[in-house]
Amino acid sequence: MTDAAPCTRLSRNFTVRSYEQDLGGRLRPAEVFNWFQETASAQCRINRVAIEDILPLGYTWVIHRYKIAAAKMPVYEQECRVTTWAQPKRDLISIRDFALDSLAGERLVSATSEWALIDLKSGRPARLSAVMPEFPACAERALDENLRPIQTPENAAALKTTEAAATAWALDKNRHVNNSVYVFWACDNLYPELTDGLRLKEMEINYKKQAFFGQKIECRAFGCGGGTYYQSIALKDTGETLALVKSVWEKDA
Repeated sequence: MTDAAPCTRLSRNFTVRSYEQDLGGRLRPAEVFNWFQETASAQCRINRVAIEDILPLGYTWVIHRYKIAAAKMPVYEQECRVTTWAQPKRDLISIRDFALDSLAGERLVSATSEWALIDLKSGRPARLSAVMPEFPACAERALDENLRPIQTPENAAALKTTEAAATAWALDKNRHVNNSVYVFWACDNLYPELTDGLRLKEMEINYKKQAFFGQKIECRAFGCGGGTYYQSIALKDTGETLALVKSVWEKDA
């Protein structure tokens, strides 16, 4: 915990490192999620609503839905600024927005996300108002969208299936697969046949279930043309859906 004053918005600077760039020298999509996660965690610690604050109370945060819109991905060695803030809360869902800007103020990536506070005893969402005090919020939207369930169109063609595994590198301190790893799996599933020479414009994820160490993963891609892909990420052995992904790709400038 910290004795710092409440923090409504938090900004942190990041520089694209050599191991964070893709084949085109841009920041990988999964690293965008990592930068956002790092900044959000820092603000939650300041406001005493971080994992280490709520676990002793019998609760944890679980990601529900996420969407990013990328006008331009930062490139190798470019320094950028990530800003995050929580929206005025809805009782069962906490909405958190993110903005990734160049140091000159150009908006590169906008994002919004939904989080649920889970009661570890019941495994069910808890009402925020019953568990934690009000924490600072800002009504401004980085991405003005209300996220909805992803539905793969009936006419979408099956394009590709790949496999992955929940190995130790994929786990976070909650001992489940970190949310950014699903982005790695989704991008790997599409490359190279479907996204070589393209750049990510939008990505939306519905997180359904947690994955744990040792589980085998199957990723399936579907498409309707125009650079839009739908993906399911599921447990190979049972077919249980872990996440649904929709992404839009366009020709690299």
